[in-house]
Amino acid sequence: KCHGAWFEDHSCLVFKRREELFKDLEWFYRKAEQIDDFRENLEPHGYKMCPGCYQPVIKDNEDDCDHIFCSNPECRMEFCWKC
Repeated sequence: KCHGAWFEDHSCLVFKRREELFKDLEWFYRKAEQIDDFRENLEPHGYKMCPGCYQPVIKDNEDDCDHIFCSNPECRMEFCWKC
């Protein structure tokens, strides 16, 4: 049993899936706000967003290699600065 609110028109499994969907949507909207904030405040100053964790990343020197590692220790994704 899901221990959720009583519902007549669907099963516990459907209720749990809907609950998971709403959590995913909440995450999506929070990320969308972060992306908008990033584009407005950091992108104009040369930052790019890590495609793995969405953290801002900046290249120290424009002449450095375009092969970038995310500085977030939990991510460390590799990506191309130009792509």
